[in-house]
Amino acid sequence: MPNSSVATITNLASPRFGDRLETLVQCYYETVLQPGDHAIDGGAHSGHHVFPMASAVGPTGKVVAIEPLDAALEILRANRTKHGFDNVEVVQGALTLTPGVVKFVEIGGMSGYSGLRETPWVPADLTRTEVSVTGYTLDQIGAPLDRLTVIKLDLEGGDYDAIRGGMQIIRARQPAIIFECGGDHTGRIYDYGYNDFAGLLDQLGYAFYDLVGRPMTEARWAAIPTETPPEAFAAPKGSRAEKRMLDAVQPAIARALEMYP
Repeated sequence: MPNSSVATITNLASPRFGDRLETLVQCYYETVLQPGDHAIDGGAHSGHHVFPMASAVGPTGKVVAIEPLDAALEILRANRTKHGFDNVEVVQGALTLTPGVVKFVEIGGMSGYSGLRETPWVPADLTRTEVSVTGYTLDQIGAPLDRLTVIKLDLEGGDYDAIRGGMQIIRARQPAIIFECGGDHTGRIYDYGYNDFAGLLDQLGYAFYDLVGRPMTEARWAAIPTETPPEAFAAPKGSRAEKRMLDAVQPAIARALEMYP
């Protein structure tokens, strides 16, 4: 893939930046998931990725969608019923390092920016409401999923702790992980840095890539989000999932640019 295509995908100033990244995310989990597989969507919101994942795993598979906010859950559940996705389980809560009731900051008007901690890029004129939600670990959610193949996370900085809370199930099931990765911008809020995140994945035996398939180095981490997209993927080193996602990078970029020129 030409460098110009990568530069276009990673152009933060483009009004289609987010759409392109979400297209890449979808391409990667669709290339890994097979009928009968299980998947987790943490921070599922209204189900943008839940239902493509459910289609990929088919009626013999299962997707568990975790979302804390009432308004998003209402849409998610309504769409599940409307489209007959009986293979989707909806859990109200947040993914956390340890289980229990936690405080969650809901952002009025931009609920996608809501999270366990407030982030500095939320416009000052938006309302912040602190609500109590149930925190679950990936180990809890994943325990019944014996064919767990993909974990997709969009947790506004909470992804590192969520992965830490799922080390047992990740070691046992070896799923591909596709996740939001805000680098130091979210790391400063959630108390982690590049060495922490890269070290955690290395400890699990996972290779760590940015969303356009480049190994996540400290320099690329530091360039998030201006030159490195704020999402990433990881897979067990040498696994079929790693190969499939890397093979999918170029066609995924081409698809994203075709859909969102």
